[in-house]
Amino acid sequence: MALSKAQAKWQEESQIFFYEGKMYADGKVTLTKHSDIDYDTEKDIAYRIFTPFVDCRLEDFEKYDNDIWHDVKIYGSCDFSDNQRMVYGGIESCSLRYGGSFIALTSADNTLEWSMYFAETDPVVKVEVITKNDTQFLICGFEDYRSITINLKTLYMRM
Repeated sequence: MALSKAQAKWQEESQIFFYEGKMYADGKVTLTKHSDIDYDTEKDIAYRIFTPFVDCRLEDFEKYDNDIWHDVKIYGSCDFSDNQRMVYGGIESCSLRYGGSFIALTSADNTLEWSMYFAETDPVVKVEVITKNDTQFLICGFEDYRSITINLKTLYMRM
């Protein structure tokens, strides 16, 4: 079976889609946006909330922008489920101080299933997978000690 464009970019060039959101191997893209602030009065911490806001296709971006792929530097990986790995790290080809970070779910043979990009962050250096009430969450730790929690079912994110 032939690789999709996203899978080929991942395997052959170590690149991912460079817009905030989740890109699936079949070319579907779910963009996310900063939508709210959640303030925890007990901990005196403000959390940034990100939510999905539009589904589109990879081809929609390629029509207007040929610079939608960026090189990644893999910092590590962890088991996700049977024959799947969660790979994580930072963006290599961005000139910004906080060039961004990524997580990607791959099969055992490193075939990309989906990837997520986070703008203006330090690289992801640790990922923990937890299940709560039949819902899987990822807790991604950044190099600067911040973290983001992602509900994999709804893509609701709290950083």
